Amino acid sequence: MLRQSLTLIVATLVTLGLAGVALAQDAPAPHKSTKGYSILAPTGWEVVSGELDPQELEKLPTSVREHYDPKTTDVMFMDLASNTEMNDFKDNLNIVVLDEPVPISDELIAELKEILTEQYKSLFEGFALTVFEKTKFGENDAIKIEATYTLLGYELVLYQALMTGPTKALVITCTMEQSRKEDRVKICSESFSSVSFQ
Repeated sequence: MLRQSLTLIVATLVTLGLAGVALAQDAPAPHKSTKGYSILAPTGWEVVSGELDPQELEKLPTSVREHYDPKTTDVMFMDLASNTEMNDFKDNLNIVVLDEPVPISDELIAELKEILTEQYKSLFEGFALTVFEKTKFGENDAIKIEATYTLLGYELVLYQALMTGPTKALVITCTMEQSRKEDRVKICSESFSSVSFQ
């Protein structure tokens, strides 16, 4: 179940920075989800809803397009000021809720590393995994994943946490342009560390 869930959400998590923005609003601090957790969004980032319009969807590689399902995302925060052109990539943070806790073990880490690396390599040009390790964000156990890849000419960084709570788990993904990596990883880590499960 976990393996299938993680595989299916991969494409959604890393492509939403290209989404057409609709209904942008200031992100409350903290954002309280109806799915039993809260998180502080990066300062100045906005809650957005919206989907890739058909023209944008057609630009994606077939392997990504086939897995695209924006309905799996519970919330998305986007830095609308990160690029001024409407069609440019916007750094973003997305959260997907898994309806069961994930016991983080060495065995799980090894299995997920193999599965996700294979999946990402099939989806993204130049995918290179740089970090895959057990860690803590705040009080919560997590697996931290960091990688670089290219999508539609954008040189991107994937910074992701599979975070487990008492009754559920979160997959939190921050996607950013490589030129802003140092600053973005810092502020996304702060958001990851702010997560509280209810």
